[in-house]
Amino acid sequence: MPTCIGFNCRKPTNTVLYLRGDGKWLADTMTRFEVPPDYAKFMIGKLIGCEPSEVSSHTKTEDLPLSCCGECARKAGFPPPVHPGAPGPIIQGSSSSRF
Repeated sequence: MPTCIGFNCRKPTNTVLYLRGDGKWLADTMTRFEVPPDYAKFMIGKLIGCEPSEVSSHTKTEDLPLSCCGECARKAGFPPPVHPGAPGPIIQGSSSSRF
């Protein structure tokens, strides 16, 4: 079973948040789950196929289903996560938008 993205949580979870945004926004969003910025850029770089140093300039919109428990979603200011494949809100943003 996947584990929660919450850096200080890591509990097994079978729920996700659906994120959609550019590289910088996705990496910045991960820091709301206490993921260190450099690690967030590394992880997003792997997802979008670029080096961590290129994440901030990646302007293409990407989709990211993020494994997350309900408690960490709440702490980060997001709606409750849903089961993979279930309809749920898509949280969208771009590096030009603010949280």
